[in-house]
Parts: sequence; C-alpha cells; structure tokens
Amino acid sequence: MIKEQTLKNMSIPCIFIYLIISLYSIYQYLKTSIDFISGLGNNIFMNRENISLEDELKAFIIEALELEDITPSDIDTDAPLFIDGLGLDSIDALELGMALKKKYKLSLGSDKEENKKHFYSVKTLADFIRNSQV
Repeated sequence: MIKEQTLKNMSIPCIFIYLIISLYSIYQYLKTSIDFISGLGNNIFMNRENISLEDELKAFIIEALELEDITPSDIDTDAPLFIDGLGLDSIDALELGMALKKKYKLSLGSDKEENKKHFYSVKTLADFIRNSQV
C-alpha cells in the first residue's frame, strides 16, 4: 500500500493510473486463481453442468491432494493414478478416498482388489461414482 503522504503528493492523473494498475492486478490475480481452480480456461461464468465428471474429478484430485504445478489438463483420463501415470502413493489413496467419500457420499468396501479397480484411473473412478449414485 502506498503511504498517505505519497498519495497527497500525487496528481489526480497519477492516482487514476495507480488505481487502474491496482484494479488490473487484482483482476489478473482473480482470473489466474479461477483458471487454476477450474482448469477450464478463463470463462468465469461457465455453466458447471457442462463439465464432465472426469474433468470435475481431475480438479478435485488436485485440490484434495494439494498437488502443485499440475492442472486438470495434465491428468490423462485413462492413465493410472498410482505408481505410473500421476504417481500417487498409498497416503494419497487414503486422503483421496476420504475426500471422495465426503464429497460424493461413497461407500467403499473392504475388498482391496475391488477398490484398486475403482481407483485405477479418473475414468474408472468416474464410472464408480456414477454407478454408486444410481
């Protein structure tokens, strides 16, 4: 923030330019934040109903696991989530499972092999959610 004395010494056009630059900086910050969160470009007013469950899951995985430097477009829908592909580990699996249970009201069984199939990729996870919400 500029000091009050500095503001008093500025001419009206300088104050106006300062305000324009400040507002533009705020706009850029908000635009970048929204782009990162949605991973779907810079359309702030996009209808959420047009987003596929797979794209929603990609953004959710990034947010839930606090993955840095990864955008939803970096995640291949059919690629494995664990070890290969995205490279998540067992702790990530636990965190993701808890977050998905909370958001989608899922009930995960105790069968490890069945759960591995559900959590194999974004596509298998989306199919599991769709089938669970029927």
